[in-house]
Amino acid sequence: IDPDYAQRYPLEPKYENIGYHPRSESLKDTRERVVEYFFEEITPSLLVYDTVMIAAHGNSLRALIMFLENVAPEEVHTIEIPTGTPIVYDLTKELAIIDKTVYNQ
Repeated sequence: IDPDYAQRYPLEPKYENIGYHPRSESLKDTRERVVEYFFEEITPSLLVYDTVMIAAHGNSLRALIMFLENVAPEEVHTIEIPTGTPIVYDLTKELAIIDKTVYNQ
């Protein structure tokens, strides 16, 4: 985050109810946030609609893949996320991976 903006954005009305304003986010922080969102928002949608599309930036996707594929933090560097390339997971109702397909262009 731009240091000048980091000083100003907590003062903006839309952010006034947020207590702590981090200036950066570690992969651990991202993983906690993404996994919580996965269980609160994505999982219920999967159970109702069967198919959910997720579009996100690299670190958020990396954190989600770490969770889904049970990748250890020390192995995170091995996760390749090609830009703009769909990755499709077929999951059981218990969220275990049945199949993973990476669609190359």
